[in-house]
Amino acid sequence: MLRAGLVKEVSDLYRYGRLSRDSSPGRAIGYRQTIDYLLRPSPIPCDTKAFVKYFDEFCAATRKYSSMQTKWFQSAKGKDFLWIRKNYHAHNNANTISDSIVENYSASIEFHRSKLLEDEQLNLKARSRAEGKEMRTFLPENLLKKLGEGDLIELVKEA
Repeated sequence: MLRAGLVKEVSDLYRYGRLSRDSSPGRAIGYRQTIDYLLRPSPIPCDTKAFVKYFDEFCAATRKYSSMQTKWFQSAKGKDFLWIRKNYHAHNNANTISDSIVENYSASIEFHRSKLLEDEQLNLKARSRAEGKEMRTFLPENLLKKLGEGDLIELVKEA
C-alpha cells in the first residue's frame, strides 16, 4: 500500500476535503495511521523516525485486525462460513464471486452443510488459517529488513 502511493492518496483526499478522521474511510486501517502521520505536530521533512513510528502503528493495527478476524472465523459464527476461491488474474473475478454468493445464499441448508465438508472448503479454511498465522508475524522490523534502506528512504521522501 505504501509503495502504491497510500500517503499521497490520503494527503490529496484530506487536502481536498474528501476524507476526514471521523469518516469510515478515515478510521480504516492504513488511512487512520496515515492521517495521524500527516497531521503530526511539528513535522520535519524526511523524518525517518516519525515514518518508522507510523509504519509500526500501521503494522500493529493490521495484526490486531487479523487476530480479530481469526477469532471470528474460529467462533461458532464463523464455522458455517463458506469460502469462495478468488482469482486475481481472471477478468471477471467480481462477477464470479457475486454469482457464488447469490448461489450459496439461495441454496438449501442441506446443500450448504454438505458444501462445508467438501475438500475445496476444507483446503480454503486451512489456507486461511495459515494466512492468519502469517499475519500475526506481520512485524515492522521484519518488513523493514525486507524493504531495505534504499526503499525506506524513498518512501520517507515521498511521505
